[in-house]
Amino acid sequence: MDSCKKSPIVQNNLKRFLLGIFLLLIVDIIWVASAELSVYIFHNENFSKPFFTTYFKTAMFSVYLIGFLFIKRWQVQVFSVCTNPKATKKLLKEVKRFSQGDRGTHGINTSENVSCTSTPIDGHITPPTFENMTEDDSSELSGEIPVRKVCFNNVREVRSLAHKHSEAQVLARMSQSSINELRNILEVLHGKLSLIETIKLSLMFVFLWILATLMYQEALAKESAAVTNILSSTSGLFTLILASIFPSSSSDRFTLSKLVSVLINFGGVFVICWFDPNRPPTTINFGEVYSLLGALFYACYIVLIKKKVGDSEKLDIPLFFGFVGLFGAIIFVPVFVVLHFTNLEPFELPSRKNTWSFLVLNAFIGTVLSELLWLWGCFLTSSLMATLSLGLIIPLSITYDFLVNGVKFSLPFLLGSIPILLSFIALTVLTHYSDWDPVKDLVCFCCCCFHRKEENKPLLDNKNISNDGRCLKD
Repeated sequence: MDSCKKSPIVQNNLKRFLLGIFLLLIVDIIWVASAELSVYIFHNENFSKPFFTTYFKTAMFSVYLIGFLFIKRWQVQVFSVCTNPKATKKLLKEVKRFSQGDRGTHGINTSENVSCTSTPIDGHITPPTFENMTEDDSSELSGEIPVRKVCFNNVREVRSLAHKHSEAQVLARMSQSSINELRNILEVLHGKLSLIETIKLSLMFVFLWILATLMYQEALAKESAAVTNILSSTSGLFTLILASIFPSSSSDRFTLSKLVSVLINFGGVFVICWFDPNRPPTTINFGEVYSLLGALFYACYIVLIKKKVGDSEKLDIPLFFGFVGLFGAIIFVPVFVVLHFTNLEPFELPSRKNTWSFLVLNAFIGTVLSELLWLWGCFLTSSLMATLSLGLIIPLSITYDFLVNGVKFSLPFLLGSIPILLSFIALTVLTHYSDWDPVKDLVCFCCCCFHRKEENKPLLDNKNISNDGRCLKD
């Protein structure tokens, strides 16, 4: 019976994991095309402005904020912030009661044993107040009869529903379909971060996002897309270290098998850097340095955000990226002034329409869409899985540079990409089977065999025993 109950949960987790793998594969294809387009903009369009490109891509995230005009749950969040943050839970409780068909008195005892003149439960109806009746009220009560035959009291008693139960008045006038729709919206919001929490989170991570993207764009301006993407896959090593320090789920915990996979990945990266055909002899290649720094910032960004949020259901990802774009567009404007007057990157707008078209296309597809899918895939799998998915970009980038750009790679360079690809496949399996650590099992097996061999080893040599026996006989 227990296995039958667990099977739907296991199947659901498997579906989520496979969906995450599919999203990461789609992101790999998009990022290869985006990297090649960025290189084309920097070199062929003669617009080598890494910071301007980073700022433009980040600002494009703000298009997600248009959703406030159409998405009702975002509008409800704004209303909740403007009124009372605790009102959402209270309203959800009332909506659940009304959606179940309870439209009777609001908590008032209506049993037969209680007379209709009994006093209502305290706290639901306000204490009675008395007010004088006007001539209009008297004429309405008497049916506008000019001559009074009955003498009425000039004072009337007024009672109303307490203010804390005012939601019930509104809900009682709503249709059942409207209540059900409102209930669905509130239940979704109840399990997600509030609007204020999402804004704080985006403000916290916009700096990591800008640094990671800027380092990647600087690397593309100084290196080929293939080398940049290969070196960016070193984020797996940083992710493994950070995820073991800040674990967010069981799939992020440290294992020996994951360490071996990441070391194999890093070994392949070392071979590629050493045999890079574009690397100047005995000099520092800043393109490679920028790639490694970008990998570090990406690892910090993805590990910390998953640690902060936990489950993908809690974070409204488009809303998060919308505020990242808004804050990035506002905060980093002064950087243009600094870069312009220091002559590190003089400010200028693209002069050609084609350049603008490429920038907009690269921003929407290569950043706005791909980052949304990548973060979603990270929550469905693991932070380590998401960063090492960059390893699949390697064969695509090498193939594109070889076929389109005519770049020739050495044999050690190609061989170095193989362990990077294999490490990603190994980590895919290890992430799905989070409790499985084959390297640890192998080490334990070898230690047990060695220990058993030591235990079975005789204390005295047989030859010495036989010689001692002969000596005794003699």
